[in-house]
Amino acid sequence: MRDNDGIVQDLQSNFGEAIVAQQGTLDDVPTLWTTLEVTTDLQSGRYLAIGLNNEERTTYDFNVTLSKDDFSVASLRRSGTR
Repeated sequence: MRDNDGIVQDLQSNFGEAIVAQQGTLDDVPTLWTTLEVTTDLQSGRYLAIGLNNEERTTYDFNVTLSKDDFSVASLRRSGTR
């Protein structure tokens, strides 16, 4: 893995240590993921928090092989719960 410590340290000093995580990749391309993204509507006082993945067992798996059928309406119905 390339030496990305400078980038990670810079981001952590600006945004906090917990908000930035470094993960190795198979192609050795520096990739940084944030653990939380918050969008705030200042007028209404509402917010949307995306990326709360600290309770997940694994991160994204980019090695999954998918087909067109995986994105059909029927596939969406099968993946849902009632």
